[in-house]
Amino acid sequence: MHKKNLSFFTMLENEEYTTLTIFNNIEQQNVEYTLNKEWSKTVVWKGQDSKGLLKKVKKASDKQFTELIEKYSLQEYLRDVVDLMKNNRHKKLIFIYDPKNNIRCILACHNTNKEYVVGGLRRALEVQSEWQIISDALCLARGMSFRCAVAGLPCSGISLAVHGPAPKGDVVDEFFGFVSYIIERFEIFVAVEGGFSGKDVSLLKSYTSNCVSEESNSKNTISLAATYSVYTAIKVALQCRYPENSQIQGKTIAVQGLGSIGSSLALQLLDEGAELIVADIDERKVENFMSRCSRPQSVVVEEFHSIPMQMGHVFAPCAFSGVIDRDTMSHFDYHIIAGGANNIMSEPVYEDEIALANLLMKKEIIYIPDWISNFGGAMHGVSLFMDKKIAA
Repeated sequence: MHKKNLSFFTMLENEEYTTLTIFNNIEQQNVEYTLNKEWSKTVVWKGQDSKGLLKKVKKASDKQFTELIEKYSLQEYLRDVVDLMKNNRHKKLIFIYDPKNNIRCILACHNTNKEYVVGGLRRALEVQSEWQIISDALCLARGMSFRCAVAGLPCSGISLAVHGPAPKGDVVDEFFGFVSYIIERFEIFVAVEGGFSGKDVSLLKSYTSNCVSEESNSKNTISLAATYSVYTAIKVALQCRYPENSQIQGKTIAVQGLGSIGSSLALQLLDEGAELIVADIDERKVENFMSRCSRPQSVVVEEFHSIPMQMGHVFAPCAFSGVIDRDTMSHFDYHIIAGGANNIMSEPVYEDEIALANLLMKKEIIYIPDWISNFGGAMHGVSLFMDKKIAA
C-alpha cells in the first residue's frame, strides 16, 4: 500500500487513543513508543475545561502497540518514519488527536536540549498525505534548529502542523483551544505561518501567549527581518558569483511567491535596478504587486510552476517547499538560489540534501540554504518571545 493511503490517525481514531509519541533515544540508540488515551470526547477545549482530561491515562502496552501496528498494516510505514527521524537525528514525533472535533496535529521536535523550544505553526493542505506532512514537519523542525544555531540563540527547533480544513462555526473556538493546549502542554513557542488568517491568530493569542505573528504589531517586522536577510544573502551570493560585477542593477532575478516576504523582496530588488520574473498562484497578489511597481516595464509575470525553468541570474523561491529536485536541475538555468521559502530542497533526508547541493555545485550554481538565507525572520520572532519572557 502506498504511503499516501496510510495514517497513524486512523489507528488513533478507531482504537480511541489520543496521542502517539515516537521517541528516538539517540543516546541509548533505541526507539520508544507511547500510545495513550489522555482525554475523552467530553473535554471542552474552548473553555480549557480539564474535566474531560482523564485522571488515569490509558496506556497501551508494548504488545498492544505492536498488535495494533500489525492490525492496520503500518509496520513498513512506521519503519520509514523512524528511519527518517534517525537520518536527521530528530528526537520526537508526536501525533495528537481530538476525536470530538476530528482535529489532527503533528508535532516534530528536532531536539530538546536548549533553553527554549521554538518553531512554526501551520495548517497543512488537505490534499497532502500524512507522510508528506511528516516529512515537511521534520525538515522544518531541523531547519529551525539550524537557524537558531546560526543566530546563536538558545533554542531547539520544532514544527507544529494541523492537518485538515480551516475551522468553521462552533468548531473554531474548540480548534484553537485544542491547539493552545498543545502549545502550553509541550512548552513550545510558535510563530504562526501559513493557513491561518489574522482573525485566527487573534483568537489563538487569546488562549496562549506563546505565539507571535505578523499581527503582533502593525509593521510586519518578522517578514521585514526575513526579507532583509534574504536580500543580504542575494547580495553576498552575487559578490561571490560575479566579483567584477556584483551590483543588483541589470541582474535578472526570479521571485516565486509574492506574499509578505516575496513582494517586499521583489520591490526592493526592482528599486535597485533588477529585471524581475515573478509568479504567484494567487492572481490577486500578482495584481497587487504590479500596482506597486516603480518600473512595471521591468517585470515579467510567469506561470508559477514554470518559473524555475526560466533563465536568469538569481532564483528566489519565497512560497512552497520542495521546489528544487533532480528533475528541476536538469533544465535549471540560474546561477544562484537564495530565497525566503523553507525546505527549498525536495529531499527529506539531510544526506540526500547535501548530495543535491553537491550537484548544484558541480553545475557552478551557488545555493544558500533557507536556514541561512531567511534566518532573520526566525531571529526576530524569537527575540519578540524572549523579550516577553524577560519582561515577565
